[in-house]
Amino acid sequence: MRGEEWVTFEESTGLTVIDGRPSVMPTYHRHQEIELNFLPQGSMTYLFAGVQRTVPTGRLAVFWAAFPHRLIHTEGDPTFYCFYLPLARLLQWRIPGELTTAILNGALVIDQDDSNILIDQVLLPRWADELADCNPAREKTCYLEMEARMRRLSVALQTHTPLSRDAERVNGLASTANEMEKVERITAIIAAHYTDPLGVSDIAALVGLHPKYAMTLFKKNFGMSILEYLTRHRLSHAQRLLATTNAKIVDIAFDAGFGSASRFYEIFERECGQSPREFRRRMQFGE
Repeated sequence: MRGEEWVTFEESTGLTVIDGRPSVMPTYHRHQEIELNFLPQGSMTYLFAGVQRTVPTGRLAVFWAAFPHRLIHTEGDPTFYCFYLPLARLLQWRIPGELTTAILNGALVIDQDDSNILIDQVLLPRWADELADCNPAREKTCYLEMEARMRRLSVALQTHTPLSRDAERVNGLASTANEMEKVERITAIIAAHYTDPLGVSDIAALVGLHPKYAMTLFKKNFGMSILEYLTRHRLSHAQRLLATTNAKIVDIAFDAGFGSASRFYEIFERECGQSPREFRRRMQFGE
C-alpha cells in the first residue's frame, strides 16, 4: 500500500482513489460520486439515515455518496481501497437489472457472490496501482474493467440473497430516539414521493412537525437541508432519464418532480455544471 494520501485524476477521468486505512468520521459526509469500497482485511460500519450497515472483509460494496453517510466504527485493523466513480459514468454504462436503480435509491449494495472474492483481491489493488501511473491507456482499461465488475455485481444482486438490512440505531446521534425516527420518516417520504409536487411544509406535515423545526432537525443530522435532499433525488432521476431515454427534456423535468422547465434548467446547470442537453449528448454519444 502507498499510505493514506488522496490520489485524484480530475483532468483525465474524474476518478478519485484512496488506498489506506479508513478513519471514523465525526460528522456526516457526502459527495456526488458513486463510491466503491473493498477491504482486504477488517471491516467497517457506516451510518446511513440513522441505521448501521457493515462492509465485511473481502466483499465489494457500492453506494451513491450523495446520500449523507458516516463511517462510525472499524474492526480488525482494516485496510481498504475506495474508488470515487463519477455518477455520469455509471449512468453511461446502462447496466441491466436493478443495480443502478438500487444505488440511486440510496442502497448500500454488498456483493454476495463468493466467486468474486479472490478476483477482487487482485483486481482492485491493480486498479489503484495502474491509476496512480496516470497512463491514459491504463485508465481506459480500468474503466472497462470497472464496467464489467459492475455488471457482475448486477448479476449477483439478482441471484444471491442480499445481506440483512436490519440495523441498530446508534445512541446519541440525535437528541432522542424520537427525533431520529422523525428524520428517518422524512427521508422515507422523500424517497417515495420526490416526483410529486412536494414541499418542505408538506413533508413536515406528514411527519407531524412544524416546518422550521423539521428543517432544523434534518440539517442537524444530515448536514443538508430538506430541500437540498429532495433536489438531489430529483436530479438523479432526471440524469437517469437523460442518459437512458429519448424523452423530451421538458417532460423529464416534470417527471422528476420539478415544478417548471426553467427551474429544472437553472438547478441542473448550477449543480451539474452543464445543461441537460449537453449532459445527454455526453452520455448517449460519448462527446
